[in-house]
Amino acid sequence: MQSIQSRGLSALSLLKLLIIGLFIPLLILGLAYGIAAFFGASTVKFNEVYMYGWKGLALGPIIGGVLGAVFSVLLWLVMYCALWIYTRFCTIELTIKN
Repeated sequence: MQSIQSRGLSALSLLKLLIIGLFIPLLILGLAYGIAAFFGASTVKFNEVYMYGWKGLALGPIIGGVLGAVFSVLLWLVMYCALWIYTRFCTIELTIKN
């Protein structure tokens, strides 16, 4: 393992980490809910109406992707501002695994 001290992270690097951590899992979860809705489960709701069959299968990943994108961008804004303030006073030490 290697440690690096830095005065900050780039905005795109932080966004990539959040997309990998939030967007992809929520997209997969939306797909799982869509598959369940395809088989008749009440898992996908749009405009206060449950969607079943092909509509549920199509809307599940779309809703998961939109939620993942919104959460990633909102959390990215908060984290980027917080890290920008923090790095004005302190350095960040990152440990990298090989």
